[in-house]
Amino acid sequence: MDEKRFTLRMDGTLFNEISDLAASHRRSVAKEIECAIAEYLRREQESHIIDKYGLDPSHEDAVKELRELKALRDKFNEFK
Repeated sequence: MDEKRFTLRMDGTLFNEISDLAASHRRSVAKEIECAIAEYLRREQESHIIDKYGLDPSHEDAVKELRELKALRDKFNEFK
């Protein structure tokens, strides 16, 4: 996987909350943030599919997008 590095500035209170959560999950803060972003992307894609097709996944394009969503979920499952 191609890795990118960047500087992130955030509110100190938010950082402390993420740091505490990361410790409880036995992860680094960076990995906790990466996990949170992966979950955010998965939820956004899921919402997009539901908004576009409703709860009826029988549409051909819906099936394709659901497969893509599953692939995204599987890709980021390592963070759980």
